Amino acid sequence: MKIENQERKILAALGLLKILKDAADKNPQEFMNELRTHDEASYGILTELVPGAYFLNEQVRERLKYDGQSPRPIDPHADYLDDNLLQSVIDRGPVFRPTPALDTPPTSY
Repeated sequence: MKIENQERKILAALGLLKILKDAADKNPQEFMNELRTHDEASYGILTELVPGAYFLNEQVRERLKYDGQSPRPIDPHADYLDDNLLQSVIDRGPVFRPTPALDTPPTSY
């Protein structure tokens, strides 16, 4: 049976509704601890969806001065060269293992 995209969304929403229904009238911290221990899938759903929904809220984004994910220009400066982080590698020069000649069959697998 092939599940279409719309059906997947409905099934996911029903799964989320079940989780939220199970959480009603429970201590949130205790409920999350219980999920983490006994239902990793539901725990994973909530720990992904709740923060995502939080940052979708316009008031939250305004207060945090977070404009969302947007393209930013890449700095052309190679920051990995700052503070001489790679200087020892540059000074050492190339290090590699030579590969066997292509016409030589391998001696073992």
